[in-house]
Formats: sequence, structure tokens, C-alpha cells
Amino acid sequence: MFAPNCVGTANATTAGWGNLGGGVTQIVMPLIFAACVSLGAHPFVGWRLAMVVPGVVLFATAFAYYFLTQDVPEGNYKDLRAAGALPPVLAKEHGSFLAAARDYRVWALFVVYAACFGIELTINNVAALYYHDRFLLDVKTAGLIAGLFGLMNIFARTLGGLVSDRCAVLAGLKGRVWCLGIVLFLEGIALMVFARMPTLGAAVISMIIFSLFVQKFVCANV
Repeated sequence: MFAPNCVGTANATTAGWGNLGGGVTQIVMPLIFAACVSLGAHPFVGWRLAMVVPGVVLFATAFAYYFLTQDVPEGNYKDLRAAGALPPVLAKEHGSFLAAARDYRVWALFVVYAACFGIELTINNVAALYYHDRFLLDVKTAGLIAGLFGLMNIFARTLGGLVSDRCAVLAGLKGRVWCLGIVLFLEGIALMVFARMPTLGAAVISMIIFSLFVQKFVCANV
């Protein structure tokens, strides 16, 4: 939907605000759990009661997405084809999946995406538990600190898109590839540093720096 000179920035900003929900969830869910426990629920049951909240939100979001969105800015494909604005659907081409699977570039992107978004999801899932076990923090505090990782999406992904677009202007696709490689290398270094931090303050600072490279890398590959 966007021109090559701004596709990184546009997609990165949109995706960044979407993934910001990961950080918000890390902060909000322990608070909901604590509220359930304070109202008399046993901790074993409290987490299950807390999960009702995102379940309801997801259910409502599914309905909103279905009824309030359209396929493209111009409208839905079905209506556009009926109006003659789009060509009719052709017969499905068989073997396209296997053709894509044989292309080594597909697997290169597979590995690249695992190294960025896969890492982001992994840290989102274990960060609170890491701070709880490693530094003996309570659940609410561990969740608040872990949420900082996801909250970096608010600007880091846009920054990655801007850098990627700038590299593309200067050196085309090769510039984006160099950007990817450099940020991936820095991400790996930052992760190793974060894993070796002996104090809470150092761990939080190194996690934020690590998150900066993770979010930038996610959107540098646009």
C-alpha cells in the first residue's frame, strides 16, 4: 500500500503500535491478577479469572474487525469485483506453495524473522518470570518491568523503519540488507549482555537497549 521510499516507516509505525499491546499486557495482567486475589480468589484460581478479561477483549475485537473493516481502502474485494473495478478471480494455481518452498530466499527470510519477531515473542513470554525468579520480585513489579520491553515499540519500530528507508534511498535493497545484518549483530550482542547482568538496575537498562535493537530489527526487514 505504500511507496518504496516510505514503506518501512509506514509499516513499522503501524506494526509498532500493534505490538505495543504486548508491553501493555505485561503491565495490566499482573494488576488484574492482584485485583482478583485481593477480592478473595485463591492465586491458583486468580490467574484463570484474570484470563477472562483478555478473552472478552479478543472476542469483542473479532466482531469489531469483521463488521467494521474492509479488505482495502477502496472497499471489499467482493464489491469491487461486482462493480468491475477488479478482475474476476482466476482458477487457483497449483504447486505455488512448493515453488516458494524451493526458493532459498524464502528460508533466509524465515530465519531472519525468527531472529527478530520470534525473539520478541519469546522475551514477552518469559521476561516477567525471569525477573520474578532471578531478582525475587513480586508478580506486579516483575510485570511492570517486563512491560518496558514491549513498550519500546512505541518508537523503536518507527526508528527501524526510518533507518531502513534511508538505507534504501542510499543503496537500494542492498542497503536494507546491510541494515538488517548490522542490527541483527547488535541485537545478539545486546542479548548476551542482558543475560549476564548481575543487578536489577543493570538488567533493566540492558533489556531496554536490547529491546531497541529487537524492535528496530523487526521493521528493518520491511
